[in-house]
Amino acid sequence: MIQQCPYRNKGLNLVLATSFTVFREYKKEPRFG
Repeated sequence: MIQQCPYRNKGLNLVLATSFTVFREYKKEPRFG
């Protein structure tokens, strides 16, 4: 992958990781399952 803007990529990775974690937590909730 071409990393022209490491800071931006790092921020994007953080957002994706956070979204994935929240999604996983939601799946653990009975009302969402």
